[in-house]
Amino acid sequence: MSAPTRSRLGPPACPPPLIPDRDRCCELAARALPAREATLRAALARVPDAADQEAVHDARVAARRLRVALRTLEACLPASTARALGDVVREIGATLGEARDAEVRFQRLGHWLTPLSVRVDRADALQPGGRHRPVVVPAGSTLAPGPRGQEPAAYRHLLDQAATTAERSRQAARDTLPHLLAVLAPVPAPVRGHPRTATVGALCRRRVRTAFRGAAAAPGPVGGTPPGLGQLHPRRIAFKRLRYTLELFGGVLPAVHHDILREVRALQDRLGDHQDLVVLAAFIHEGAATAPAAWRPALRRAEVRAAGARDEAAAAAWRHLEALDRAGYWSAAAAACRWAVPG
Repeated sequence: MSAPTRSRLGPPACPPPLIPDRDRCCELAARALPAREATLRAALARVPDAADQEAVHDARVAARRLRVALRTLEACLPASTARALGDVVREIGATLGEARDAEVRFQRLGHWLTPLSVRVDRADALQPGGRHRPVVVPAGSTLAPGPRGQEPAAYRHLLDQAATTAERSRQAARDTLPHLLAVLAPVPAPVRGHPRTATVGALCRRRVRTAFRGAAAAPGPVGGTPPGLGQLHPRRIAFKRLRYTLELFGGVLPAVHHDILREVRALQDRLGDHQDLVVLAAFIHEGAATAPAAWRPALRRAEVRAAGARDEAAAAAWRHLEALDRAGYWSAAAAACRWAVPG
């Protein structure tokens, strides 16, 4: 299955300008934090537009970028104000998360189920790899009612459920966001000369080292065997943190960080594809358990197909990760970034 295109917010709308690495980190905070706040507010303003299919995704990513920047530069801000702002941004991300997950599930289902029409049925016998042998029904014929030939009705039922959930989740986000926007205070001015602040270069070296360590040491497969379903998701989260950290310090990092970002984004896409299929297979399983009895065989066959695609995506992501891990990519990339930045 070729996955639907995954939208990317892309580089920050207002990336931090080049900053001398000997400047205090409050200079970086003064430039980066307001830019990320403005990006978040602009994305949130698009969420009420039901025709904007990427608004929730873009706002969710903008919230993550601002949260990472707030945590990284917290020493430059008044402590209580920074914590309160971080709490609001976290709540915004959580509110958008449920709506985005429901949207992705609906989009995936539409992509997954559309290729099967009333002229294509599934044989009962599984073929190697867990797939069903397709049986093409001659044009003009009618599929008999009963446990066979129920795919169209079963799929419509599942898509209706997913569409209803997606709309309810997005409406809940629309209802909640005005309150959250009302308490989303502007980023406070940095505390210049605070004794806890470091130079941009020193802070960059510490944070980049921590982010790379997290990406390399996140829970993963043991003994070279393919990972289980719950082992790839923590790695994906670690790559997100690494990506946003590299973007935050882009103004002082060497040019090689652009190549590293491309690799991290490629891994995020692979791991995101796998996670979407994990959610999709679980949703079909739940739908099969509650659907009318006549539709359950069709939905269980769809679940087998989704589970097979999920496992293939996991294997592809694992091969990509394993190649980088074996080559020592993460330690080499961390060194290339850190050593080029004066401490």
